[in-house]
Amino acid sequence: MMNIGRLKQMLAAGVTCVALGSAGMGTASCIIALDADATQCNTDVDCTSRGPEFALTTCTAEHVCRTNAECLVNADCLTKRGDKFVCKKDTRVCVNLTSTECPNIKGVMQNGTEAYKSDDAVIIGSVLPLTGANGPFGIADQFAIELGIQDFNQSYGGLNPKPGTQNRRPLAVVQCDDTGAQKVGALAMNHLADVGIPAVIGAQQSDVTLTLASEVAIPKGMMLITPGATAPNITNLV
Repeated sequence: MMNIGRLKQMLAAGVTCVALGSAGMGTASCIIALDADATQCNTDVDCTSRGPEFALTTCTAEHVCRTNAECLVNADCLTKRGDKFVCKKDTRVCVNLTSTECPNIKGVMQNGTEAYKSDDAVIIGSVLPLTGANGPFGIADQFAIELGIQDFNQSYGGLNPKPGTQNRRPLAVVQCDDTGAQKVGALAMNHLADVGIPAVIGAQQSDVTLTLASEVAIPKGMMLITPGATAPNITNLV
């Protein structure tokens, strides 16, 4: 049975969290996981070993596992930060999917909701020349990507559920314009990597593709699929 002193400690910690949140002090949410043990933890390992939901928690002086994670689900970020923000699940931080080079997100679910807002969504990126001399080629590629995503989302509700789950996974794409320039393409690719995009379609040109692959995709473990690059040395990338 929990002793009275322990109960007071936990209630006091909870009241503090509510008070800070109500006062608007910071964007981080304060979450306390309560249980019936007199001592929930003595070390940080005691907390993280409790399961995936405790991955970012630490043990406080009151022996409570607590996290200052900014978010747990995408809805937290949409409420706190607005459209285009999602919860990066490995760090529990809200990230903006868009940037100067990547201003648009496409993909709509069967119910009309933007797909990226779903926690089940699979979000990919595209890095293509949407402006400049090669703009017509990049725009054609981008239309093809949008058509494919629309087909999956509207006809099937997205990709099959993850094993052990029931929710289908709608598709969304963050669209980036490399303008046909290697430097711009690298900026776009790094942004996609930073917000947790696992796979990218691009680039249209061989020189930009080689830059995206060698400087970002390979070092950061991202999948890169080029729709138009033909340089022979692309096949030697590892």
